[in-house]
Amino acid sequence: MNRKKIIPVILSLLLPTYLSSAPLIWLTWDEGIKKAAKTGKPIMLEAMSSSCHYCIKMQKEVFDDSEMAILIQEHYIPVRINVTNTKMPFGIKVRMTPTFYFFSPKLKRLKTIRGTWNQEDFIDILLHI
Repeated sequence: MNRKKIIPVILSLLLPTYLSSAPLIWLTWDEGIKKAAKTGKPIMLEAMSSSCHYCIKMQKEVFDDSEMAILIQEHYIPVRINVTNTKMPFGIKVRMTPTFYFFSPKLKRLKTIRGTWNQEDFIDILLHI
């Protein structure tokens, strides 16, 4: 089956229709770790910069989509850190933006993904953490 046909099927199975217009709500690191501990969901931390062309592109093409917002918030605690003015937790050195760090609710680093992604590829990443 064609991947372009599979993605809508996956989204329709994973996403509750009652949240169809929900925006992605980014939390701070402190808010995210509290929510992860309470919900048991892993944290998806985006290290970004407000002057990063690729960060802005991903925001517009991926994160501003309401179905993506639902998928992310159903399975992860979304946390965003602007590395221009905020230090990363655990002394993490960010080599490029955007970079995505996935942590367990107990703050064990699960995976690091660097770079910008289109919706289809980012969904594939999210479903395989």
